[in-house]
Amino acid sequence: MKFVSFATAGHVDHGKTALIKSLTGIDTDRLPEEKERGMSIDVGFAFLDFPEDNLRVELLDVPGHERFIKNAIVGIAPAQALLLVVDPSEGIMPQTTDHVRVAKALGIKRGVVAVTKIDVVEKELIEVARQEIEDFLEEEGLNFPIVEVSAKEGWGLGDLKNAIRNTALEVYENRTQRPLRIFLDSAFVVKGYGTVLRGSCVEGKVREGQNVVVEPVGKPVKVRKIQNHGRFVEEVRAVGRVALNVPQLEAKEVKRGFWVLEENTYIKSKVLILEADREIPVGKPAFFFFGMREVEGKAKKVEGRVYLIYLEEDVVSRRGDRVVALNSQGRFLSGGTVLHPAPKVKKKAFIRSNLSYLKENFLDYLLKEHFKKPLSKTLYLKLTGNKLEEAKGNVIMLGERLISEEVIDSLQKEMEGILKEVGILEAETLRSLVNVDEDLFSLVVESMHNLVRREGPFLILKTQEKRINARVRDLVERLRRGPIREEDLLEDKKDKIFIDLALQRGEIYRTLGGFLLSRAWFEGALKKLRSLGETFETSKAKEVLGLSRKVTVEVLELADRMGITVREGGVRRWRA
Repeated sequence: MKFVSFATAGHVDHGKTALIKSLTGIDTDRLPEEKERGMSIDVGFAFLDFPEDNLRVELLDVPGHERFIKNAIVGIAPAQALLLVVDPSEGIMPQTTDHVRVAKALGIKRGVVAVTKIDVVEKELIEVARQEIEDFLEEEGLNFPIVEVSAKEGWGLGDLKNAIRNTALEVYENRTQRPLRIFLDSAFVVKGYGTVLRGSCVEGKVREGQNVVVEPVGKPVKVRKIQNHGRFVEEVRAVGRVALNVPQLEAKEVKRGFWVLEENTYIKSKVLILEADREIPVGKPAFFFFGMREVEGKAKKVEGRVYLIYLEEDVVSRRGDRVVALNSQGRFLSGGTVLHPAPKVKKKAFIRSNLSYLKENFLDYLLKEHFKKPLSKTLYLKLTGNKLEEAKGNVIMLGERLISEEVIDSLQKEMEGILKEVGILEAETLRSLVNVDEDLFSLVVESMHNLVRREGPFLILKTQEKRINARVRDLVERLRRGPIREEDLLEDKKDKIFIDLALQRGEIYRTLGGFLLSRAWFEGALKKLRSLGETFETSKAKEVLGLSRKVTVEVLELADRMGITVREGGVRRWRA
């Protein structure tokens, strides 16, 4: 089934609730105080089915009184279209304007106008009201069909239903491929079932038995049962109304505006970048609505109407989400579009210098923001709600992660600059200096194959290879005369890398006590020791090698470790 959500809009007592009841048979005034006062206080819910189109229109009845503007935002937030209700005897009133302004701020551009109570208003007045509505719509940049109706007599209801149907089919958007996101408006307990969460499924779909997370409290729960308007169903798709039975959760833990989401498809943040439709006062407390969630925060200007928004609580949002801002008195300030739901870099200078990317090419902005840290496809999904099937342009894939060619070029230059100082460095040391992960480091090294050669754990700059080899030869030559303590060979700390390279090549050996000896000298020493017979004592080895006892023991233990000799009591024998 296709779902499209309409929110009512209009001034108090213009007949929104009565009209919905006439259209659907459902009285959306469910609260006792609403019955007593004869006006809507909170959001009500109904639906209108069009079986021939496999279409259900969800109707969100929004309160019209100015004191309930926040409830109006809550009602309009999940909607895709507007059912604007106008009493011709009063025409366009302040809350009519407020509701339309909120709807536009939330990105709603389509809808239907119902001119109500035509059974009690003179025809001339209806014509005047109709002209006023047309002028108002033109000023607001909207093009809604206008239908005259009487909820009491039933006049025009067929035409209104047809207009709603046509508009719904025009605005219908398949959002089921996006990750699940439900705006919750209430939580309560049903005897025999436990906690029930009620809200609007604005993206994705939810299935019976599915594991989901309630945010911002971070509670994982399993959906036991699902209802849509009182009827048990196995699945609800965007943008249908939904009631979820989740007995693992206490109803008191949930507040209006919380979200139900799929695991690992979202990110929570207290800071975001917003592009506002109009100026927002900087540094002053304001209320920002993310879906149905109201959170206090302050704006910090970046440039023009782009702001960093610092919030008092975590929110879940995605790039492109529409936000409504009210001042501390609850008056409308502006709508806005989320440019970045969770910026990694919050420096205004960085944001300003990359503003064109932020507005027009979010992927490039993210790559610049992460720089040396490859961007995961999962993070992109969390920030945008969209899967990144393929990356175009100057982007390189690292498995499920991405890095820009610009970063590769930058790292090549940085690594070459570090290597030039000595000409050789252990790869792990160089990776630590440039501060990148192993996959990215390997990619950069591979891209530098014309400049750099790997040798064991080392990276050698090809332009300095002759000099490096000469240093190793000099080192080996000094050790041909016999063992030397390593620290006595080090004229500079940088010399150790050449010792390590010679060890890697097997041209020299190191004893446990820190002596170095060349392979040629060691092989000569072994020939001398073999002249002592099948077994020999340390004292005899000392005499034949002409070394101190301490150094002799170091050499013999090296032969033991290399599996050439084996110690048996006070003597050593040759291994077969």
